[in-house]
Order: sequence, then C-alpha cells, then structure tokens
Amino acid sequence: MDHFLDYIFLCAIIIGYSFLLPLAYHLLTLLCLTFAAGYMVHSFIDFSITNNFKISCDQFGVSEMRLLLVLSNILLMILGKALLVAVFPFIVLALFLGLCFLVHTSQKIYQHVDAMRQAQEET
Repeated sequence: MDHFLDYIFLCAIIIGYSFLLPLAYHLLTLLCLTFAAGYMVHSFIDFSITNNFKISCDQFGVSEMRLLLVLSNILLMILGKALLVAVFPFIVLALFLGLCFLVHTSQKIYQHVDAMRQAQEET
C-alpha cells in the first residue's frame, strides 16, 4: 500500500504542476506521468525477476525525490511559474532518458539472471 500511495503522491504533484502550465503542455504532462510511472513499474518488474526489492535507482529513491520536489516548489514560489514553463520539457526529456538508461542496464542484469537459471535447470 505504501508504494501505491507513493504513486498517488507522484501523480498529485504532476497534476498540480499541470495547472500552472499552458494548455499546450498537457501532452508533455501526460508523458511526464507515463515516464514517472515507468520507474515504479520497473521496480515491481525488477522484483519479480530478481527477488530483490529496491525502490531506488542508483541511490536516488523516494526520499530524495520528495526533497527535490520541496526544493523545486520553493523555487517555484520565489521565481514564479515562468521557470516551470521553461524547464518542464527538459524535465520530461530527463525522465525519458533516465528511464531508457535504467531499462537498458537492467536488461543486462536480467540476461545474466536468465542464463544462471537456465544453467541451473540443465544440471
């Protein structure tokens, strides 16, 4: 339940930011939701393959994400929504590239796990 509520929290933050963005950014907001959810889906798939549950990616987990959101909200209050409008496409791009990198590196681990399981079954 805790991980599901983390996802609800993430969606609430992104949807809240979407109210500050122009209408032209709604597709980017949907992509942001999709890529952010991809990290959570990846952690569950990773657990089902490796039997090792981790919710962080390279020492960046839920707590670090919340701290980043607090800092970004402080910047948003000080500098205004023009900064959010300017950097939001880059945030979405960073989420996408990070997710691609995470999936690519995880695939190597999964190939190794699969090869080990096949070798065990053959003996």
